[in-house]
Amino acid sequence: MEYEETDYPREDPLKNARYLIVDIFQMKLVKLLLLIALAINVILFVVQTYLFLEKFDKYYFVLYAPLYFGTFFIIIATTAVLSVSHLTPDGLKSLKLWKTDKINRNIAQRIQMESKLITNYLIASSILALISGLLHMFPTKTYKEIFFAYPIFERFVPTWQNELSWIYRTSFVLTSLTMPASCNQLVYATSHVRHQIYVLLHLAEELNVESENERIDVLVDDRQFQKNVKENLIFIFRRHNNIYTVSSDVKDGIRIFIVLFAVAGGLLGISVLLFVFMFQQSLHSDFLHIGSLGMAGVATFVAVIAAGQEFENVVNRNSLLPLHLLQVY
Repeated sequence: MEYEETDYPREDPLKNARYLIVDIFQMKLVKLLLLIALAINVILFVVQTYLFLEKFDKYYFVLYAPLYFGTFFIIIATTAVLSVSHLTPDGLKSLKLWKTDKINRNIAQRIQMESKLITNYLIASSILALISGLLHMFPTKTYKEIFFAYPIFERFVPTWQNELSWIYRTSFVLTSLTMPASCNQLVYATSHVRHQIYVLLHLAEELNVESENERIDVLVDDRQFQKNVKENLIFIFRRHNNIYTVSSDVKDGIRIFIVLFAVAGGLLGISVLLFVFMFQQSLHSDFLHIGSLGMAGVATFVAVIAAGQEFENVVNRNSLLPLHLLQVY
């Protein structure tokens, strides 16, 4: 069977989006800034936890809960980017991606169209998140009622509260790219795997082309034909196993973060609903901030669900390969 390997990452069809969701976080300067932002958020999270425990008040807790659990989500997202974001490009390199533009015209066009849509989505969602981060750098009149960091600075370090407040606001720019990064990397990785499965399925279906105009009872006794089918099936199954192994290795590497993201996301969602229910009158001045953040979050959530479902659909079809080929083997 003929195939040609892609020079990844140079020939990556999603390379424009990859820069914003993968490559940028591999830079040493960005990693240093992420470590500083992580330290700031961890300290604020610990201090606010202490304040909650010092004197628990329902009103006080619901007021700051969205940003409290949001900070927890930021800590998880930043830790994930620093520790496992390299797994996606490393996994794709070890997979040795096949070129998708020389297999079949219809498949090539489909992959090309999907690649454009995925690239546009990933860039748009990153830009939307970045806009939200930039908007949060400029506080509204009620920012002290939502962001518990500012009262903490005012209470514990009043002399440096202005400087620390600006450092905290500046971190929003990088944080805005970090929060959806892991989800976008999932979309990026599953898209590449899905495209490789398209190619694999096409190669498997090509096994039947040679037998379309021949009688099956003749092919059964044709040793050369049977030898070719056997070799091609072994080749396909090895590729299938390679895709499965690499995907499993990456999944195992991010397993703990999948659980943490689910827990943090659930807590954040519940706290936001409680906050909106109790303080909906005070949200008018922050409508632009909350709206941009909500749009970025919803866009990322929907894309991850859609990408995961599409990947499952292709994988389920891929699992039926042996049955599809049984009649000629």
